[in-house]
Amino acid sequence: MNQLGPTHALSALVARPGVAIPIAALLVVAIAVFDYATVYEARLGILYLLPVALATASGGRRWGWLMSIVGVVTWGLSFATQHAYTNAVYFYWECLVLAVTLLLFVELLTRLQEALARSDERFVRVLNGLHAAVFVTDDARVLFANEWLLRLLGREVAPSVRDIVDRFPNAAPARDAPDLPSAAPFAGTEVRDAVDGKTYLAQAGGINWVDGRRVRLTILTDITEQKRAEALQRENQATLHHTARLVNLAEAATTLAHELNQPLNAIVGYNAACLRLLDEGDTDPGELAAAMEKCRVQAARAGDIIQRIRELTRKRTPTLSPCDLNGMLREVLGWLADDLERIAVQVTPVLAAALPPVHADRLLIEQVMLNLVNNAMDAMASMPRDQRALHVVTERAGADGVRITIADRGTGIAAEHAARLFTPFFTTKTQGLGLGLAICRSVVELHGGRLWHEPRRGGGTAFHFSLPAGAS
Repeated sequence: MNQLGPTHALSALVARPGVAIPIAALLVVAIAVFDYATVYEARLGILYLLPVALATASGGRRWGWLMSIVGVVTWGLSFATQHAYTNAVYFYWECLVLAVTLLLFVELLTRLQEALARSDERFVRVLNGLHAAVFVTDDARVLFANEWLLRLLGREVAPSVRDIVDRFPNAAPARDAPDLPSAAPFAGTEVRDAVDGKTYLAQAGGINWVDGRRVRLTILTDITEQKRAEALQRENQATLHHTARLVNLAEAATTLAHELNQPLNAIVGYNAACLRLLDEGDTDPGELAAAMEKCRVQAARAGDIIQRIRELTRKRTPTLSPCDLNGMLREVLGWLADDLERIAVQVTPVLAAALPPVHADRLLIEQVMLNLVNNAMDAMASMPRDQRALHVVTERAGADGVRITIADRGTGIAAEHAARLFTPFFTTKTQGLGLGLAICRSVVELHGGRLWHEPRRGGGTAFHFSLPAGAS
């Protein structure tokens, strides 16, 4: 342990009035004797400030006043015997100056003590008001503990280091723990209350104590609720991830069932036609071969659909490559040709010539086109067959972009639904999860583009999405 310095020794003396006051009185007598012995030529009267300060610091204002009066009287009695002044007025004047000086010194020192005491009280009140346990320890003792720690330990006086260690293992240093440098940051570690199991964050660091020693300041903050909230958040995230996987699975199943239904129905139809031709006996090989070819095309299309859904559902990063949007749109319309023909939709493609290629994930953009065309077909299902028209347009959008428009002649979108159309799980259909348009918007925005809709003149809705040309 470091040796106590002179400042600490003086503080210990001041804290014991029974010792400090007699010492102050002896100093007054000693100063008077030395002043008398030197025939007052050394002017030692100023030294009375020392015993007066000692008495004031130890006993307060009253003892300071008393010691000032004793000092002035002692000085006056011893000085008067010397007859050092040619006029008594000068003697009384110096006596008055000494008395006023000492009394003012007592008042100033007392007010300084009161100000320091109030400052210490404010500081202690702040520490006691903290919702955290604060304590200071050296290698063997607890030098300070705030009220929060006392209430936590159920004690009325400062606990021992052992009391803290038993309750909070590793919260207090061992006797042989190294000193912490003054510039070291406060290190934080989690400790558990051995009584109620709560979790605390223990932050400890080295500070200089009032006597100049290096001591350890520790702050214990209850983080039990924070840990519970973090655990609950992790649980909620796991639940959300599980729910998202279920939603993706349901969306994939819905899409798979919807898209596979079209080629499978076509295969069944072509297969029935082949069987009918064979049953008739007089079969035209060319007609049978044409039907079988169409059946093969639809089977290949079903395989493409399964592959595309598999690619969409598995976790992967988008693969960007130059894409011909006109060619992709023609391919999508080819996939849906039988359905468009079955429900009598008149398709009017207006594809811009020399359309610049875009850097995109072909699979994702084809899925956007497919979804928008399917939505257009659903929107026109209740319209008269002669009014079902699909308008498909590709065009340049500014100097460095391409825009695709898919417009239907359906019933349109109600005003109260328009603002929520791209919201996940919102749908106006009797079947479906309401994720298609939300996913489409996410895909388009992933490519640096924009997806929006507007009413079509004459009835229906036009969906537009734009993509930047060149590298995205």
